[in-house]
This record gives sequence, structure tokens and C-alpha cells, in this order.
Amino acid sequence: MNIFIRVDASIYIGSGHIMRCLVLAQGLVRQGHRITFVCRPQPGDMIDFLQSNKQVVQPLPELERQVKPENTSDYTTWLQVYWLQDARESEALITKADLVIVDHYGLNMNWEEHVKAKLGCKLFVIDDLVRKHNADIILDQTLLRQSQAYLYSNQDALILTGCDHALIKPAFSTLREAARAKKINTQSPKLLLTMGAIDQFNVTLKILNTFATQVATKPSITVLLGRQSPHYKAVAAFCREHDWVTHIDFVNDMPSLMHKHDLAIGAPGSTTWERACLGIPSILIPLAENQQTICQNMLALDAAISVAIDDISSHFSGAYKQLISKAEYYQAQNLTLCDGLGLNRVLLAVKQLGLNNNPIQLRKALQEDIDLVYQWQCQPGTRKYALNSRVPTLLEHRQWMQNKLVSFSDYFYIITLGYEQLPVGVIRLDEALDKSYLLSIFIDQAFYDRGIAKQALLNLNVIHENMMIKAQVLSENIASQCLFSSLGYQKDGNELFIREPLSSKEIQRR
Repeated sequence: MNIFIRVDASIYIGSGHIMRCLVLAQGLVRQGHRITFVCRPQPGDMIDFLQSNKQVVQPLPELERQVKPENTSDYTTWLQVYWLQDARESEALITKADLVIVDHYGLNMNWEEHVKAKLGCKLFVIDDLVRKHNADIILDQTLLRQSQAYLYSNQDALILTGCDHALIKPAFSTLREAARAKKINTQSPKLLLTMGAIDQFNVTLKILNTFATQVATKPSITVLLGRQSPHYKAVAAFCREHDWVTHIDFVNDMPSLMHKHDLAIGAPGSTTWERACLGIPSILIPLAENQQTICQNMLALDAAISVAIDDISSHFSGAYKQLISKAEYYQAQNLTLCDGLGLNRVLLAVKQLGLNNNPIQLRKALQEDIDLVYQWQCQPGTRKYALNSRVPTLLEHRQWMQNKLVSFSDYFYIITLGYEQLPVGVIRLDEALDKSYLLSIFIDQAFYDRGIAKQALLNLNVIHENMMIKAQVLSENIASQCLFSSLGYQKDGNELFIREPLSSKEIQRR
């Protein structure tokens, strides 16, 4: 497909929208799509950064002057021009588009409807604000966000919600196994301090000054702050004067940098999911109104500590002591939140776009699914070929599934059908001692013979491409044995089927 991405960065917007779109763009390129960014030139625009990462950028007309937003939620000013002007200028640069991806709080449903009508293309919106859209895919990676929040948008949209769909680099999931086994060093910790590429409120320096004056035993701090920040020189000067601080202005390999650190301090933006994937205990400092929901949800799950900007001098040292004392607890809490495979799940949604009217998706199982899954487990069709034919009691099932839902080593998916995401079955992946995963799948018997199991397993290949998967299938279950053989699983003995890690070409072929 020919795909255009409409996104901006600036000294007011920050860099997060560009960074997550770059991750998505790189994934789409690996799938064989052609990507072009459409961006507005302005201070802090990161156009050079995109081009240095081998991305094609079509710049919009430059601004005569840049208008300063009144506050951090003044999103219409982020756009700097009226939406219709932006739509017309964007259309002039977008040619033969199959899909337009939009990640911009300043662009509204009017823009979406206008561009779709003019270009005759599909539209994919990335949002965090629960606004109304006219889109074919809506992605909101906010923690605890549910698809029902967007039901008032067009009903034929694939809605992807929650940090299971977080757009972070694939290398985070690669490092996750090592991160799970890592013991946090609380005696002489390494701490990563990164408040975004811009940090317009100079929070980095405020935190460093607090460490200097209020914390007796200093951690080894790495400060990540780029040259586009208006406070770059002041922060760099502080770092040169204190031997417990190291300053870097850019890093290509963020996953490896994070993994080298025991603790982190940052804003509750996209990097929240990166830290969570690696189980890094963190102090969150919200910089903008749109980060408050993430921060509040992290606190609700007891997965982080938060300090407001105005409270840094009075509350930060106490928060840091708490982070040290409960580091292992916060590590475990974070590992349950994000597995780092969000990009694969989003790429799967793009792949399904327009293929049929009843897309089959895999979503993470929730507390409210427990009794429904029990009903399916009790069905004769499920028990007939189960490895354990005994039907569990409801109490046994509830206790078992509760444990599965909080596991950060296993995967429990509900298979859904159609845009309304009707639950129709289950796929589980349980980690074995040899780090392979044992697969279990069953479908609600009301939906037999619709090819759901096959498509669900194909979807699983896209999401979990890098793991070894094993399935034990009873010899008398001839239909399932034929299904796994047709999907490339290798038979080992009479009942064991094995799928080795896949290459990207194998995934595309299947």
C-alpha cells in the first residue's frame, strides 16, 4: 500500500507523536508498504530526524509565524493553521494514497471526513483523547482504555485500545526476557532521567538540583536531553559539574539504554510503555494535560509513583525513597502492563483492513471474561478433545483464570469476530520450562465451521513471530491435527506439533 502519515512535532507538541509514528512506519516498511510523512516545518519539527532515519518527508508550507498555545491542552493551536487549510495543503502533497495515518490532537473529524472524501482512501487515526472520528482504524494505546469509549465513532472501524497496542520498538520485547530475570540494584542504582526531547518546563534541571541538595546517597544518573530543548545548555553545564551525572543528547538504541538502568524518572507519555515492558520502577512527572490519564491509571494500578512539577522540591526526595524501598514490587507491577508486542498487533490490524466484513481479532482477556470462558470450557465440544477431560468447578476455574490474568509470562487472548468484537473463543500461550510456549485454543461451539480457529492462529503468527510454540493435539482430534499441519507446524510424534520462530517472509506468505 501507498501510506501517508500526517504528524507534527514542535517545541509545544513535543516528540512523542513523531517517535511512535516512526516505529509504526518502520514496521510497515518491513511489510512491504511505501511510507511518506507529511509534516509542518516549525521549531522542533524533527523533520531532519525522520530523514536521518531514512524516511521520506513531504513538508507542508512553512508558517509565517508560530503561535504559542495558551496552555498544554490548547490543541487547536498545535496545528498552527485552520483545519481546512491544513487539509487542502495535505491533499496537495498526498498522491494515490491507499491509507492515511493521522496522529495529531489538532486535527479533528472535519479534517478526516474532508480528506477521506477528496482522496478516496482509508483512514487510520491515532488518538489518546477519546474524540469522535471518521476512521477505518482507531488506535488509543492509553492504559486501561476500552474500545467502548469509541463506540460513537463510525461503527465499521477496527478499534484498538490499551497498552497491548503500544507502538514501541520491537527490541523492547526482545529484551523483555532478560528484564524479567533482572534483579534491581537498590544499593547503588543506575537511574535514567528523561523528560522528553523538549522538556519546555525545565523539569530535568529541577530534579537534578533536588538530588544535589536533598538526596544524600546519589544514584548514578544518566540524563537524556536533546539539543532542541531550550534548556539544553543549562542541563549540560550541571552535568559537567557533577561526577554522578552523565549527559547524552541522543541515543539510537533506547531499549538497550533503558535495560542498563535500574530505575527511571520520566513523563507519563509513550515512554511509560517502554519502561513497563522492561519492568523499570519509575517516578512519573506529568508535563501536559493529556498525560494525566496515564498517570492516574498507573497510580490506580499501583505501578508507579507520581510527583507534580510544582511539588518537586517538597515531595521528590520522599518519592525517591519509596521507589527504592518498593523497587521489586514496582518491577513486577510494570511487567504485567505491556509485553512490547503492540506494534505487531497494530500491523495485523492494517493487514486486515478491508479484507473482509468480519475481521477476527485477538484481545487480552479481562476479568469480565471469566464466567464466559467457563461456559465455553463446559461445552461438550471443548471437553471432547481437552487434554484434561474433567470439567472444573466454577470456583476452580475462577481461581485459575485470575492467576492467568495477572501473569506476565503467559498470554491469554479472547478471539473476537467483527467490528463489534463479539467474543467467540480463546487462545492461550503458557510458558514452559524450556522457554517455549504451549498453545491451547477452543471456539464457542455456536461458531464452529467458520474458519475462525485457522484465522486466529494466523493472527497469532503475526503477533508472536519470535517464539517457539508447541501444541499437543490428541490423535483422535483429526480436524485439529490437519489444521496445525496446514499452518506449517511440524509434527513430533503422534500428538505434538511445533512451530519454530518465523521470518517476516513466512508471516507475509501465510
